[in-house]
Amino acid sequence: MAELSSVASQTASNPDFTLPAHLLLEMQRLFQAGHSLIPLGKRDDDGNVEDNGKAASVRFQGRNRLPLKRVVEIMCDLRTCMYGVRLDGMAVVDIDDPSATGYAAERFPPSPVCTRTARGEHRFYQADFIPAENGLSAIPIDLKAGTNSYVVGPWSIRPDGLEYIPDGEPLGAVQDLPQFHDLGKSVQPAELRTSEGKIAKGSRTVSGWRIARSFAETVQSPNELFQETRAQVD
Repeated sequence: MAELSSVASQTASNPDFTLPAHLLLEMQRLFQAGHSLIPLGKRDDDGNVEDNGKAASVRFQGRNRLPLKRVVEIMCDLRTCMYGVRLDGMAVVDIDDPSATGYAAERFPPSPVCTRTARGEHRFYQADFIPAENGLSAIPIDLKAGTNSYVVGPWSIRPDGLEYIPDGEPLGAVQDLPQFHDLGKSVQPAELRTSEGKIAKGSRTVSGWRIARSFAETVQSPNELFQETRAQVD
């Protein structure tokens, strides 16, 4: 811990910036439990933090885990209190709105390991496969899994001051997590579709960005992306 504190205070481009002690302790605990951590807080060309600090600041897909000291160094250089936990052997049910909590409770098993986020919560599970997001396109829930995915780590602090707070048991070894199961792929939220097959009013914003994301790598222009998305939503 003393070594990490030294790194946090000496490597930052802003000498007045230090990482909170409880954040460093949590990162050290997770690293010792075998997790791979990555620094978040990527900045754009104008120096502004992207995506509320959640964007990865390094390329990590297909790569071995970074030394913890290096993760801390990059966070200090970027003056960010955000880090990510790669989901090697794990799945996370990412609930983006409290309104989806009841649906998640019906469809997925409970997990004692949870982090409260700015909009909802992360529920952690053990998983040796990538779950399919069957039937989730119209509700604010993401399924994230696998070493090429990550979620914001516990006790991270966004640029706006909001904190990711552990709720329940702390995240430990992967093998101690409950197994992920999809308990009800046939469960359909009431707002999923109207009788005419269209996406219902009130869920179009969430549905729209999910549909757009699915087309993003196949279209040739922003206008084509807009037209494809509108056709699906309407």
